This record gives sequence, structure tokens and C-alpha cells, in this order.
Amino acid sequence: MQKTVMLSKFVLPKVKPYDVDITKRIGLTYQEKSMVITGGAAMGKTTLAARIAKQFDGHVCYMALDDKDNDVWMFFYGMLHMLKAPLGAEFESLKTMFESVSKQEHIQEVLTFLFNVTHQLPPVMLIFDDCQHINDNDLIDGIHQAMKHASSAFKFVFLSRQHIPFHLEEAVVKHDVLVIDETMLKLTESEVITLLNHHGIEGEVALSMQRLADGWPGGLRLVMHAYQRLGEAVLKQSKLDATATHYIQEQLFKEVSPSHQRVFVKLAPFQVFDEQIIAEVCDDQAVVFSFIKMCQSFTLVRVLEDGVYKLQPLFQQFLMDKFEQLSLDVKTYLLKRQVAFYSKHGRETKALDILFQLKHYEEAAHLINQNDGYQYVSYLRRLPLDVVIKDASLTFKRAFYEYMALDFEAGNQLCDCYLNHKQATHKTLIRLLKAVINQDNIHDLNVSDQLKHHPSQLLSDLLDTLDVSLTVKTMVELNLGGLLFFNEAYQDALLIAKKANQIAHQQNHHYMIYFATALECQIHEQLGNLNSARRAYRSMERLYQNYPQFKTIGPSLYAGEAGVDIKQGRFNDAVERLDKALSVGHDDYALLQYGYLVNHMEIKTYQGLHQEATHDLDQLLKAMPIEDNPFFGMIMKYIMYLKVDLNVYVPMFMKAYETRQASQALRADDQMAMVLILIDQQQYAQALENIKAMIGHYKQANHKLALVESFLIKATLKTVSDSEAMHAFIEAVYYAKDDNIISYFLLHKPWLKQTIPKLYATKFKMLDEASQRFIHGLTNRLDLVVDHGLSSREMDVLRAFKLGLNNQDLAMHLHVSLSTLKTHINKIFSKLNVKNKVEALNKAYEKGILKKD
Repeated sequence: MQKTVMLSKFVLPKVKPYDVDITKRIGLTYQEKSMVITGGAAMGKTTLAARIAKQFDGHVCYMALDDKDNDVWMFFYGMLHMLKAPLGAEFESLKTMFESVSKQEHIQEVLTFLFNVTHQLPPVMLIFDDCQHINDNDLIDGIHQAMKHASSAFKFVFLSRQHIPFHLEEAVVKHDVLVIDETMLKLTESEVITLLNHHGIEGEVALSMQRLADGWPGGLRLVMHAYQRLGEAVLKQSKLDATATHYIQEQLFKEVSPSHQRVFVKLAPFQVFDEQIIAEVCDDQAVVFSFIKMCQSFTLVRVLEDGVYKLQPLFQQFLMDKFEQLSLDVKTYLLKRQVAFYSKHGRETKALDILFQLKHYEEAAHLINQNDGYQYVSYLRRLPLDVVIKDASLTFKRAFYEYMALDFEAGNQLCDCYLNHKQATHKTLIRLLKAVINQDNIHDLNVSDQLKHHPSQLLSDLLDTLDVSLTVKTMVELNLGGLLFFNEAYQDALLIAKKANQIAHQQNHHYMIYFATALECQIHEQLGNLNSARRAYRSMERLYQNYPQFKTIGPSLYAGEAGVDIKQGRFNDAVERLDKALSVGHDDYALLQYGYLVNHMEIKTYQGLHQEATHDLDQLLKAMPIEDNPFFGMIMKYIMYLKVDLNVYVPMFMKAYETRQASQALRADDQMAMVLILIDQQQYAQALENIKAMIGHYKQANHKLALVESFLIKATLKTVSDSEAMHAFIEAVYYAKDDNIISYFLLHKPWLKQTIPKLYATKFKMLDEASQRFIHGLTNRLDLVVDHGLSSREMDVLRAFKLGLNNQDLAMHLHVSLSTLKTHINKIFSKLNVKNKVEALNKAYEKGILKKD
């Protein structure tokens, strides 16, 4: 298979014709999955990697890192570009995903897809040079995941001047990684002499070169080149230290003409260059091309057959010192030419680095405004505020990213600065962004007739005024929806998620569809729209089954469906799904185990198995930080239900509650937990006042799940009258019936066993049919003996079941039409919660509705 080398900053050095084959001495088998090669500059790391690549039958890709790549996003975005050829059609989708990520933590989901896709690719070798820049913990974890989960056909080669901070002990033991250090790279004295003799250098000259180079392959090439150009004077240095290398480079530099020197210096800032760069950066191309033909060996390396060159790293640093000595005007002129070149050829981040170096912020702002994606966020935040607020698009993007980072103060400050700017346009967009995020009163914004739209829908529509692609717009909306979801502005989040999903379907972009659908699932579940949540989960199931790259969504899919099962009281189904999530989710086992404990604790609490639930709660409290946890309220509710160490956790929660209340960051579970604490402390009046306020808020938000819980707590409050309690119970049923929200009812079994029979005797027949069916289901779950609200005619039909007749004969026996009979039968089945006549009779005997003859 022909090797493919990706260009831009990614180049593969041509293998040098060494007579000494260092690979034999090291004992390379070329079967190792990964290699780590460390050693100083010009120790021969890249040459060795090139030798290894030459033996590899597949795609070979090379990436030279710099300090900008010490970031999990930048590193894997570069890796993605390296894989463009083998990825084929998948490249554009993955590229869009990378460029649309707006929060660092979202990158893990994108990496999961990338690693999955690698299993469909042919063999690939990835060579990463200058890995000494890597020290970011997220990046190190990402590389570990790549080495572990990428296809077995993938080989990783890491080159570094220093020790790489990877934890390779386990991999070394398994023979998955071969570590090669500087001592192994150095040539032995006999190898050096053999090599020099091959080039016609013998005797004292050869010995002097060997002592000077001290086994350093790159240094040996430098000394050989200097000897050929400068003669024996270069051999006076005792060892090739920093002083010696600078002396040799200075002498070599003086050997070329002033015009060639200028070419060297102009090209110094470029990591690699080709004839196109030379033509655009250097004025006298004839001089440059004659120079390229003349220069060989150490100073200039031709790295590819198609005219791509690079300066040797040490010599490049030497030339950068010369570059810095140029006048400010000349440096600025040359750097601006680089900016033009990088911008023209799609290397915007390199152009931005130079513009920030020159402090040309207006040009940088223009370039940032033309591009979207995570790689531009850091540049956007580095722009001076007075430059940002001149442009609505830049202001919106930066404010959006500040909010996504949960820095609401910075986001609000930026919006306010923009709105106070005299020349500001699109003020409605910025006002709406701020208002929706902070959940302010939209009617104070003076958007007149536009208020007929929902505020979030209006914000989404106004996003169209920004000049961004549909894909980027979709991801902005999804992230905005996610932020609103976190802030419990569920209706706002749902509107935006639905619109994003619609756009994703129009583009047939499966990754975007997945993210949008996952967000809709979570929103529907939290609102209590459980049937809608199930439909959304089924859409995710289709992605899971039809597209191999989605195989890792299994754990979240099963865990999500289990959450719906729990709320609908389908506990056996929930446990089965949770076990399945654990079985397919080994990569995130700790996180899954945490989620499993939470769900398992809920199930046991609803089932009344308090001892088992308390055990799960104890495990949770040991495994998670409490005070700063945004979901402390949810855990606190179960602490109250199970009465676990209240003297410890109640004061801790009260302190967190006051802090969140002051910052207007209270969540529904926080408020519910506070009500339970007030009830436990017998502060019934305050508890009732809090519940009434919560009910008013949740009705406005159409938050069915919270309404069911609130009404049930109100109904069971000791100071509430019987009639008010009955009314609250019926309200809870009203919000629970359509989606069968049954779990919260099971927390109040003793109270329900007293209340439901009273309801049957008084108001049951006044309820709508859906409410009656729901209450019938409750009576069955609670094993209550009631008449199930069967009418006298339905009782006649039920008794006639004893005859064992088919429907046609049964209708004739009862003197009714077949359709009327079927209506009666369906109502009986619904009220008794059974599926056939035999089950109906058994239930009637069991509950005492009928007596056996």
C-alpha cells in the first residue's frame, strides 16, 4: 500500500542513507503497537521514526507539535487532519464536530466517535514529534484513551526531547509500548568510525569527529558538513556543546552570500516551507531556488519528493536569533507577509498568533469573526474588550462562551458594555441572550410585537442574523439549550433543542441528530413528559443499532431509559437496563457505578426497602463531594426520606441552600429538600407557604414531575384539611396520569391506603377516564380492596364472564350489541388493570369484588 503523508504542518522526513542500521541494535520487531523515542535535538529521533515508517505497510502520518498543541482539542484536531485520507467521507462530519465544540468537556464525546471510526480504517501509523510540549492532564488522558481504544491496526510513535509524562508501565509490561531513550539512539564509537570511513574520512580526522560528536547522530552530520565547508578548523572544539554548535553554525552562516543569508533569516519563522511559501515571502525567487539547490545536509533538509523543506531545528533556532535582530519595521513587514500566507492557505490560528504578537487586534477580530470552533475561543477571549464590543457577532460569541463556562458575571458585564456602546447594533439579540440566560422578565426588553414569539424561539431566530454556518448555528443552539437545561429553564431549552434537531435532520447530520435527541430526552424526562422521552430514546436506539460509530452511547442510552422506567414504577425493567448499561460501559465504569447507585437507591426507596436504600445512600455519600455538588438537593431529599444522619447533613445543606438562594441558583430538588426539612422540624406553615410558591412556579413552567411531587407533599402535610388534601391528591393525579408518573406516589403508601378508598366513595366518578385509570393502577400497586369504580352494568358483564362464552354469545346473553359489549369489557380491563377475562375474574375474586359460587 502506498504511504500517504499529510501536509500543512505535518511532514515526514526522508530516510537518510545510513550505513549503520541502528534499528538492528535496538532490536525493533516493527510489531510494537506504540513507541516512545526520547532524546535531545538532532539525536536522530525523526530519522529513526522514518526508518520505522518505511517498514510499515499502510498510511503514515507525521505531526510536529508546538506549545499550542498542548491542549486536548488542538492535539486531536491535528490528528483528525492527519487522518483525512484514510477517513474519507467520515472526515467532514468529524471535522464539523470538532469545530463546533464550545466546551472543553464535550471533546470526550467527539473523541469517542473518532476512536470508534478508527476500527473501520486500514492500517495507519501516527508519528507525533516534539511531544515535550505535552503536560496537560486532559490531553494525557485523551492520548491514553486513544492508545487503548483505537483500532489495533493503529500504531503510535511519540518523539520527544524530554521524558513523556505518560503512564506506560502497564503497557510496557504487556509489550504494547517500546521505549527508546537517548542512550539507545547514540552511535557507538565503532559505528561512528564505520560511517565516517564510508564517507572517505579516516585517521585522526575521523577520531576528532567522533570525539566532538560524542555519538550524537545529528551532531555528526553537522561536524561532517562543517568540515567539508570550513576545513579542520572546526575540529578544535572538544565537545559539541551549545558553544560549539553556535560557533559552527555562525561559521557556516558566514560562508554563504548576504542574499542567501537574508533568505535563511526570512524563512526562519516557518516550521516547514515549500516553493509556494518562498514565492510569497521572499522577493528574489531566483536567488532562493539557487540557494535550495546549493544547500544540503545539516542546514537545510529536503523532507519530501515534492519540494517541501525544513530547517534543521538547532539551525532554525540560531536563525531565529538573527531574525530577532532585524529592525522592527522589517520584522513587521515579514510577519505580515506570513499572516497573508497563513490566512490564504487555511492556517488561521498561525495567522492569529502573529497578529496578536504584532498587537493588530482589529485584523485578528476580523479573522476570528470569519471562523467558528473551539480553537478560536482562546483568541476571542484575548481580544481587548473595546475591540469585541464593536461587533455584535463577536460580542454574542464571546458572551455565549462565557455563559457556557458558567461565568455569568463576565457574560453579563460584556453584554452591558456592548449595550452601552453608541454604535451597537443587534441590541435585541444581546438583550435576549442575557435575559434568557439569567431568566429575566422578557417584557422589560421592549421588543414590542416580537413578544408574540417565545423568548427562546425569538433568540434562536435572531441567531440567523449572525453570519455562521448551519452546523455551527445548530451546535450553538444545542449548547445554549444545554445551559438552559442546567439552569432548569426546561421549556426554553426544549424549544431550542427541537429547532436544532430539525436543522440536523435537514442536513442529515447523524452526529448533530444524536446530540439534539439526547438533549431532548433529558429535558422531557425532567419535565415529566415521559412518553415523549421514550420516543426520543427510541430515536437514539435507531442510531445505536444502525451506525457502528454510535456503539458507545449504549451506557447512556440504557441508563436514560432506566430513569424513565423508575419514574413510571417499572422497577424490574429499570434494574435490567442499569445492569446492561454497566455491562457495555467498562470505559466509564466509575461514573456508571455512581449513576447505578443513585438509580438503585431511588428504586429501593420507592419500593419501601429502606435498609437496602440506606446502604446505597451510604455508598454514595462516601464516593461523592457533597457541599459543592450542584445536585446536593437531590441527594438531600433521599437523606430526608431515609432519615440518615440528619444532624450532620441538614446543617451542611442549609448552608449550601443559603448560598444558592443568594445567587439565585436554587434548583427544584433544593427547594423540595428544604420543604422536607421544614416538615421534619414541624415548621408546617412555612413548609406550606414554600410549597404553594413552588406550585405556582412549576405550573407556569409546565414542570409536571415537580408538580406531582409538590402536590403529594402538600396533600400529606399534617396541617392540611381533608378536603384540601383530597384536592391536592387529585391535582397530582391530573399531572401524572398521561405519562404514568407513579414513583412519587409510592413514597406515601400509608397515606394513600387511607385516602384512595375515601376517593372511591366520594369524588371518583366525577374524575375523567384517564384519571380513573391511573388511580386504578395505583390501587393495584398498593394492593387495595376497593370496588374499582365498576358500574352496575359493568358488574353484570363481569359476572357473565363466569359463563365462559365468546363475545358474540355473551352479547346475545346480555341483550346488548357486540360493540357495546366490547366497550364494557375494555372499561373492565382498564379499571382492573388486566388483559383478559380470566385475569379479570381472578382479580375480582382476589379483591373481593366477586364471590366464588
